[in-house]
Amino acid sequence: MSYYVIPKKEPKPHKTYQQQIDILVSRGMFIKDIKRAKRKLSHIGYYRLSGYWYIARKEAANSNPNTLNKRLDDFQEGTIFEDFYNLYLFDKDIRLHLFCGIERIENYLKAIIAYELVKSNPCAHLNKNFFKVDKPKYNHKFAEYRKKLESKIVNSKDDFIKWNDENYKNIPIWVATEIWDFGMLSNFYQILKHNYQQSICTRLGITDSTKHLENCLHTLNIIRNKCAHNSRLWNYSVKPPISPRLLNNLEIDSLQDYSLTRLKAVILAIWSLTTRFSKNSDWLIKMVKLLEQKPNIPNVNYYNMGFFNNDLKVLYQLLDKYDCTQTN
Repeated sequence: MSYYVIPKKEPKPHKTYQQQIDILVSRGMFIKDIKRAKRKLSHIGYYRLSGYWYIARKEAANSNPNTLNKRLDDFQEGTIFEDFYNLYLFDKDIRLHLFCGIERIENYLKAIIAYELVKSNPCAHLNKNFFKVDKPKYNHKFAEYRKKLESKIVNSKDDFIKWNDENYKNIPIWVATEIWDFGMLSNFYQILKHNYQQSICTRLGITDSTKHLENCLHTLNIIRNKCAHNSRLWNYSVKPPISPRLLNNLEIDSLQDYSLTRLKAVILAIWSLTTRFSKNSDWLIKMVKLLEQKPNIPNVNYYNMGFFNNDLKVLYQLLDKYDCTQTN
């Protein structure tokens, strides 16, 4: 049996900012201020912004209900450049606040990992006895961790790393965690033996399975990297999905599978973990205030963020539960 291989295209040629404007206008986009639009294209880039106005492109007729409709180049009627620049700004604010929440979780986990493991060995992070190295997969990951840590130590310009490296045979874990990135933190937790994972989960009040935190850290690492690299997040599909059992402490009535793969699940996961070690955080109320600023654009809705009734009711309920000031 032979297959037809679709030939690959050549990349598109360079277009000036004026040519980019002309393309958008010819496809039906209305631009209120051409000069300002050119400036925004030069600051952000046509391709990055195109991810935001993709949902405003017309859909081709499709006779197959099981496949997504193909998007055409032309825009739907009423598509305005400034609306989608505002969506970009909205997404940026959400990203920055997600990053803030993840950073606090990262710092807390580094602190309790160091505290719990140093009880047994100040250099537990270098000792194979603390890891699931009997399995080839984890043994390889442990070797990768050691290699990356050594590289960070050698290349570090931080005085505290140089001082510890010069004065101790091995850098202790409470120093090593200071140069971990979130990916190292996530992988470190994954390869730890179960009893050490359990001691960390116990500190967080997670009692049923250490796997829920492992999956959550993997997802948060992906989200953190997207935040750091300014990737679009407002309608991002989260993989792997957040485990609903991790969110048990929030006592939410029901969570549909779809919502566990969208921004809503990330917000709930950050809040679930935050409330396990902080009783006075205002992170959620700030997030809700940001979400309430969503631009009023067709197809830009809370449903695409995982909120099934296209509203923020579940977050308002959490604000009430945790004695935050109601915002609506």
